[in-house]
Amino acid sequence: MFSFNGVSYNQSTGDTLDHRNPPGSAVGLEFSGGRVPVNTNPDWPNRRDTGTRGIAQNYTVTQQGVTADVSCQPIDRSQNSFTLNSTQTQIGPNITFIASDVIANCSGNTNAQPYFTVSSQYNVGIEGFLPVVVCPNPNLMTSDLYKFDVFMSGLGGYSFLPTTVCEVVPYLTTVNVTYNGGIISVDRIDASTSSPNFPLLPYIATVMAYQATTNQAMTTNPIGNFLTAYGANNISVMYSELEDYWRGIAEFASTQLRSGYSALGVPSDMTRPTNGTMYIMTYGWRSKAYTYILLLVVITVIWGATVLAAGFSLIQEKIHASDPSFDFSDPIQLAIVAYRGGYESRIQGDEKKGVYISEDTTVRFEGEGNDKRLVTVI
Repeated sequence: MFSFNGVSYNQSTGDTLDHRNPPGSAVGLEFSGGRVPVNTNPDWPNRRDTGTRGIAQNYTVTQQGVTADVSCQPIDRSQNSFTLNSTQTQIGPNITFIASDVIANCSGNTNAQPYFTVSSQYNVGIEGFLPVVVCPNPNLMTSDLYKFDVFMSGLGGYSFLPTTVCEVVPYLTTVNVTYNGGIISVDRIDASTSSPNFPLLPYIATVMAYQATTNQAMTTNPIGNFLTAYGANNISVMYSELEDYWRGIAEFASTQLRSGYSALGVPSDMTRPTNGTMYIMTYGWRSKAYTYILLLVVITVIWGATVLAAGFSLIQEKIHASDPSFDFSDPIQLAIVAYRGGYESRIQGDEKKGVYISEDTTVRFEGEGNDKRLVTVI
């Protein structure tokens, strides 16, 4: 689960944009070129249901997406090469500055990537170098290409990763996008075979090259740290994790590009109608229904009865003032009454008359301190 520009995705974006129509401007994709518009316009069967919202919403929309087949394996030295040329400069007694030029050759195409790292004798955490080079150079890719390679090799603390080549083949997909509350899940249902002239190829390769260089810090690399924690002892697990990682980068890059093009408005030929059922879980009354009037009447009657009862009680208090020596709201005095008793005969005598007038019995305390006793006032 991760968040991208205010939208939560489950595992991956799948190169999809958020098609919901959220009720506020704080939710939704934002891009440097402007806000990405939401292109869905729900057609409610009943006018009074327009804008219905609940505590949970669930529906699925079929959208176009982009993903990639990624296959990682050890380098085939007969077709490819991966070399590292480094220059070391001593900085003080314990730190060495290293400038590296990493060169990859993929079937005759070459690309080089510079790196700057530091080797320290302090041994703070994991120190390692994991250079990554995308081949061929994204800026020199020709229109007949439909795939590219990602070269990588672990050094220092990441030496458990041998020189590896991950082949990346992007392609278009048809996906079911499930919107469950604030979470978006993407499930692929169909794929279009990749072919030459795939326009997104150079852009995806450029994003991967950028991500590869920014991942490598002076002494550590988050990809290397992840492999150290989850797959350093199993090469097949490492390759599987790397395939998922680069596939995710391809899908994320495509979503980012789609966001940029959509920020200024989506052309009409890039939209299509769709229909389906939205499941809304809610409680209470339906929005904009006549039950609001009934509810208002009921609440008004209850409020009015409460005010009248309170006013009548105040009036009765002024007309028939109660004996201040006995407070019916004092739990201690009520406990004494219950303990002493002695009023059964008076109440029973009233009941024999057929009228319950026990509420009219007036009592008061007499005496001081522990000698207080409750007597009936006649």
